This record gives sequence, C-alpha cells and structure tokens, in this order.
Amino acid sequence: MLKIATAEGCKPLMIDDFYIKEVASGLDELVLNISLEHECYPMIVEEASVEYEQPYLIKAIDAGSKSAKVKCQLDLDDLKKTLNPNYSNGSDTIQNTFAGVLPDGWSYKDYAHLSIRRTIEGAYTPYDVMAQCIETYGVVLRFDVKNKIVSIYRLSDFKPMGAFASRQLNLKQIDYKGKSSDLYTRLYAYGKDGLSFESINDGKAYVENFDYTNKIICAVWKDERYEDMESLLEDAQIMVDASAKPESSYTCTVYDLAAVDPEKYGFQDFGLFSVIRLIDDTKNIIVNHQVIEYCRYPYYPEKNVVTLSAKAPKITSLVKNIVKDIDSLKNNAVSSSAVMEKAIKNATDLITGNSGGNLVFSFDTEGKPYEMLIMDTDDIETATKVWRMNVSGFGYSKNGINGPYALALTMDG
Repeated sequence: MLKIATAEGCKPLMIDDFYIKEVASGLDELVLNISLEHECYPMIVEEASVEYEQPYLIKAIDAGSKSAKVKCQLDLDDLKKTLNPNYSNGSDTIQNTFAGVLPDGWSYKDYAHLSIRRTIEGAYTPYDVMAQCIETYGVVLRFDVKNKIVSIYRLSDFKPMGAFASRQLNLKQIDYKGKSSDLYTRLYAYGKDGLSFESINDGKAYVENFDYTNKIICAVWKDERYEDMESLLEDAQIMVDASAKPESSYTCTVYDLAAVDPEKYGFQDFGLFSVIRLIDDTKNIIVNHQVIEYCRYPYYPEKNVVTLSAKAPKITSLVKNIVKDIDSLKNNAVSSSAVMEKAIKNATDLITGNSGGNLVFSFDTEGKPYEMLIMDTDDIETATKVWRMNVSGFGYSKNGINGPYALALTMDG
C-alpha cells in the first residue's frame, strides 16, 4: 500500500495510479498522480517521505488544474550524512572499498566477486564513493534501504533464464533505436607509464572481437590507473566485447504475464537486469537483450514498460538524466499551467480569426470548389503567408501562393 509520512505516522494514500521505475543506476523512482482534491494533497511537498516497499522522497511536483504528477526518488540520505574531503580507497578492491565507507548498520552483498584493485579519490560522501564504484569497477548496484543492504552485480553475470518477448505472446508495442558510430573491433590498451599486455597476449598489444563484423576497426584506450597487465588485459577485452557491436535498444510495452499469472508464467521474468530473448519479427532476428530499465505498475501490470539493450548504458549518464528530469520538473511546475493556457488562447485566436486571416475558395468552370486558400491578405497577388489545400495535399508557404511549400502533407504519403 502506498503511504505518506505524517506527524502522526504513515497515512495510506489510497492511490493505485503510480509506478516504480527501476533503473541500472540504483536510483529508483516512484511516480504517482494525485487529485488536487485528495485529502492528502496538502501533505505532498518536496522532501516528504512516501513509502511503497521502500522509502522514497518527493523530489518534484508538477501540478495542473485538477491533478499533480509527483516524482519521488529512493531515499538514500542515510548514505549522504558525512563527507570526507580527502577520501582515498588506497587502490583497493570493491569489497574493501564498500566495507570502509558504509555507515553503521549497513552491509553489502557481493554478487560480482571481483578481485581487481582500483583507485577512487576525491571529496566524497559514502554514496558518492559507491556511485564512483559503478564506473570504476564496471558494476551495477541495488539498494535495499529498508534492510540497509547494498547488492553488487556485474551485468555480464546475468544469463538467459528462458524468458522471451514476442508479438504473438506478450509484446504490445516495440520501438527500436540503434547506432554504430562508436563501434570498433580492435582495441589497443595501455596503462601507467605505457604499460602493455603484449607479453601475456601472444605478443599483441590489442584485443579483438569480430562477433558482429569481420572488419578491423581500431581504437586506443589509455588509463594511468592500471599498473598490472592482467587487469588491463581483462578490462580491455570487456570493453571491446561491449563496443564490437552496434549500440541498440528496444523499448517494449509488454503484458507482464509473470505478474498477472505467476504460477503459469513464472519463467517470463522481466525484472531489472534479466536477460530475455527478443523475437523481432519485423527485423527477422532473435537476440538476447538485457532489461536496463523497468517501469512496473503494481496495480496495473498490463501497463508495465521494459527497456531492453544489447549494450549497457553509462551509469553516469543515467544519473545525470534523472537529476535533469527532476530539475526540469521543478523549474516548470509553476509555469506549465500558464504556458498551456497561453498556448490554447493563442491557438484559439488564430483559428477563430481573432488574429487575422482570409479564406478564399477556388472554383472550376462548373462552379465547383476545388481548392481552399487561407492567407494573410485578401488578395492572392499580395499574400505571402498561405495555407493551400486541394485533393493533392495540404501545405504552407511563406512566399506566396506559388511556394515553395516547405511544410506539407501530400496524398502520396
């Protein structure tokens, strides 16, 4: 049940129109819609605590004339209470790094089992250190705030477990995006003072992956933090494996069969980081994709949205996008209604003629209309702004009736 914290304790909101957005950064969101007439709406203020399975803090409110969209973020303030201006993990493992920064009462579960050592230095809170670990060690995190547990995973450790998505079974909508501008198949890698791994890699200063294409496309990577060639070789291979194929993603609206009927469709797990087989009949391919974002509606699982990717996103960009979204909502919350009202009035004035406009019909030899013109003057010869509509299409010219018509919708599509 969705609840909001009050001075007297937690109060049920009695709202089912909300969803949990689980993301690879670990900064999950809860987004709800609430009527302005709801008895609890006066309690909806920034930084108020909202709870559903986990505690969240209200970060942005976008109120309209009748309802408000409220964006909440997982409450990780307990990990931000202290700051070390000169923090350094002393080039240690991720396990020791976490053990050294977690506040009292917190613990971690290590599912990544990494032995590599990396350096993290800066003015950081415990949360900042963990956020740096995501990029530095190549891991993803899940926060269980209620039980004060942080779980550490590697995306590559998740394997297909039988779940699949197809139009015939559970796909309602599928949108595809892909690009290969950053693709390379051979990576030269160098560490501190020009460190290379040639001596342990058959004399080659590079690693390769030709799973997608057999073309040799070279790139170079230098990182002074690497002081041993084994770690450099291991991470270089991970990098080229990830970059040797196009960066593609699918956003799918699915019937969450496992949520609707877990006994029958329990194998159809679309949880965050799950690897599923996507059957794209429009491209005639079957490919493993990983769930990198999952919007789940607890009361309306048929509305769940899954974002799949063949390539893991940069966690830092995900965090920046979340902060950007929240700032945008804050900045626009007051002005959005006024902007909408102004836009409606402007459109009404234009369409009803309060802002001017002249309507002219063209007739054939039998007196039947075959074309309609909407112009800024009442004379075809002097008009510059012209909307022209006939059986061939509908277009706009700012250079008179003869065009050109840069904006047009034509009958040939």
